[in-house]
Amino acid sequence: RYKGDKRNPFAEIECGHYYIRALSSWSLLLAAMGFACDVHSGTIQFAPSLNAKEFFAPFFTGTCWGIFSQTVTSKRAVASCQIVGGKFVLRELKWRFGNFGKAKVAVTINGKTVKAQLKREGGWLIVKFASPVKSTAGTKLQVELS
Repeated sequence: RYKGDKRNPFAEIECGHYYIRALSSWSLLLAAMGFACDVHSGTIQFAPSLNAKEFFAPFFTGTCWGIFSQTVTSKRAVASCQIVGGKFVLRELKWRFGNFGKAKVAVTINGKTVKAQLKREGGWLIVKFASPVKSTAGTKLQVELS
């Protein structure tokens, strides 16, 4: 009756066939922002695919929630991750921004430059912090390539 080859297995026939399970609709947001999170290892990943030049979306990690935004131009790329509530111990940030060659990278937390190990793999920038960043409401992390 619910086989995927006959109909959408995620649509509930008893609820008008256009009903989508409440939390399954969040998967569209996660896919659009390329979001992944591992609270145990302290890793957050963003790779927006929709409106990547001007992207803005909420994110939820299970221990905190916040807002991620990115602006990409031909000469500059800026990603901002702001915690609105809860807390998160951040050890590594992964951001897919495109190809910026050997651009200068600046990492700031609440406007102060922080030391971090930077690694590039394909179109990914991997930021590993020297010591875990204990983020709480109001913490704003920004990565800028220029």
